[in-house]
Amino acid sequence: MRRDGASGTFGVQTWDWHVELNGMWHTLESRGGAHDFVGLTENGILGKIGVNSAGLALHFNILGHVDDGIGGIPVHVLAAIVLEEAGSVAEAVEIIRSAPSPRPDRSRSSTRGTPCCST
Repeated sequence: MRRDGASGTFGVQTWDWHVELNGMWHTLESRGGAHDFVGLTENGILGKIGVNSAGLALHFNILGHVDDGIGGIPVHVLAAIVLEEAGSVAEAVEIIRSAPSPRPDRSRSSTRGTPCCST
């Protein structure tokens, strides 16, 4: 989170995306929650790729899954919540697992889109 060149936590992710959407990407800096965070996102998206002041980095790809459905918390809203509130991977997993899901039986598989959660 430091801009003065000092060492610290950072995150790196490659992303194959539509080149025509290049102008819609921007950096995001959020302060005032449990943790400040910075990241890269798109116009209209609350959270996507980032790292917070606790050193937690969040990176993901949105892939389709057989359990996808209507309902639950949009993944980008959940990403912003995780970056703002989680101080560790364990806290991030807890937030993700406690989020409302469109699936009626969450015990069938790990949380959709979060392979980190199959601990």
